[in-house]
Amino acid sequence: MASKLTTMLMLLLAATATTAMVPDPSMAQSSTNTTANQTTTSTENASTSLTPVFGDPRVDIESYSFSGDTLTVTFRSTAYVPSLTLTAPPEGEKQGASSGRAKQLDLTRGTTTVTMYAPTGEVWISTAQSLQNGRFTNLDADGSSSIVPPGPYDATDARDVGIGAAAGVAVAHLWVAVRAKLGSADRAERVA
Repeated sequence: MASKLTTMLMLLLAATATTAMVPDPSMAQSSTNTTANQTTTSTENASTSLTPVFGDPRVDIESYSFSGDTLTVTFRSTAYVPSLTLTAPPEGEKQGASSGRAKQLDLTRGTTTVTMYAPTGEVWISTAQSLQNGRFTNLDADGSSSIVPPGPYDATDARDVGIGAAAGVAVAHLWVAVRAKLGSADRAERVA
């Protein structure tokens, strides 16, 4: 009896998983078009918006990109700026004193591109004037410090999450039912 029940539950689980993996034909066309038009890659994060270096109106961040352990930042400066400093924090959460990486350079008028080893994708940017104003800029180019990947999300993502959640709940209930039917439990028996 127990082997028949286990066989039936395994067949039910296999049928559920197979059905969940079959794509909806109406969604297949839209996801194909979306994939064909995307040009970004998941290993490189890039931005081209003009962001000011806080505390120094002469310097803007024109663009940045992060790939692997390398951060590339392009600055636009309206004047000669001595002593621009990029500081990469140390990897991981550490208590007490720890060592990071720093790079210092002078910016000429126009654009300057800086490449730096930054394993976390984060740097702190300051100039002599921004430090006099008591400010610095935190640039987080990685953006993947969260468990949930960054969007944009569409209807297929919501559908996939729903299918995954339903399958997880179904498997958990089937596991509890099989364990109860077969009599295997980790809990102590109740003495009446």
